[in-house]
Amino acid sequence: MPTLRAAAAAVSLTDDAHPGTELVFVRGHEGEFRATALVIEGETRLCLVSIDALVPPTDMIHAATRRIAESTSIPADNVLICATHTHTGPTTHDSFGATPNPEYKRRMEDGAVQAVRAVLTDRTARE
Repeated sequence: MPTLRAAAAAVSLTDDAHPGTELVFVRGHEGEFRATALVIEGETRLCLVSIDALVPPTDMIHAATRRIAESTSIPADNVLICATHTHTGPTTHDSFGATPNPEYKRRMEDGAVQAVRAVLTDRTARE
């Protein structure tokens, strides 16, 4: 039976200095907003990334996936990025008259990449 290994890491997407956010986003919610990565390695390497957002924009998902593939040995086809579907974060898509928060979009992309890199860095350090 082949060896199966898994490791996870999370990166915070928010802080009190985050500009242009609603009060509920910065204070008064039950937890911080994160990007969380899980890398599973067996005969192949898979990466699952969960981002605290209602709907992550498609262009951000493609950009983060490309950056993850370029900076790791994980092929883009083996990266899945999804949302926790929270209704308490900043707006991430252009619908129902909402204006997307560009800073949070940038943080989602960077956070996804950083979380995957943290998994791989932590795993290498333990070996």
